[in-house]
Amino acid sequence: FPTRRSSDLEELETFELGSLLHAILFEFYTALKRENIILQGTDDKSFIKAEKLLFKTARDKIDKLKLNSSLTFYEKEKILGINDDKRNSILYKFLVAERNSTDGFIPEFFELAFGKVDKLTGDKSLSNEEFEIGDVKVRGKIDRVDINEKDGTIKVVDYKLSGNRPRQSDLQSGLSLQLPLYLYAAKELIKSQLNKDYEPFGAEIYSLKFTQRDFGRKLTGIGRRSEERRVGKECRSRWSPYH
Repeated sequence: FPTRRSSDLEELETFELGSLLHAILFEFYTALKRENIILQGTDDKSFIKAEKLLFKTARDKIDKLKLNSSLTFYEKEKILGINDDKRNSILYKFLVAERNSTDGFIPEFFELAFGKVDKLTGDKSLSNEEFEIGDVKVRGKIDRVDINEKDGTIKVVDYKLSGNRPRQSDLQSGLSLQLPLYLYAAKELIKSQLNKDYEPFGAEIYSLKFTQRDFGRKLTGIGRRSEERRVGKECRSRWSPYH
């Protein structure tokens, strides 16, 4: 029988780790919303409560993994804490980063599905109907949609283990469509079904890599970036399917 190369196993482990982290964060933020806890700038009491909730969600998810899962012991330690120290884990880094954020964006929708999504899990609260851009029917699932009520803007967040983000040239030329599509879909769903017209701020790659150098948010080349006051009409016209 053919044997798997180490690189194949690494790719499979990365895939499973990514899927697991997505599932953990979806359940965690859904529960956090029910508890009316906002991580950004939260006090110690609420932070400790959120921490317990997040790690319990993670342990429950890991316990339900099939015995033949290729997720290694070290990958599990990355999630729950190296040498049983949860402060040395992806999840704790994530919690601290969310608490320390000062951008005014509050996570609102998680695993937000759009289009005909009968076979997709996640938040279907805004749409289960066909979603069209021009004459093309599309569907997908957005990891997270954050809202800044003060500025009236929205931002889409895409969790990644690779930490790579699309190049500006690929975004402008249309070679990289995922994040612009997500931003457009989020804006249109909220506008049509909640009657709120938020301006698109931009899209972020949120790297969940364990290493300190790679972990964290990386704003892509759409949205305000360094020209913070230019989002609105420019972003809309650039990514609207009708232009």
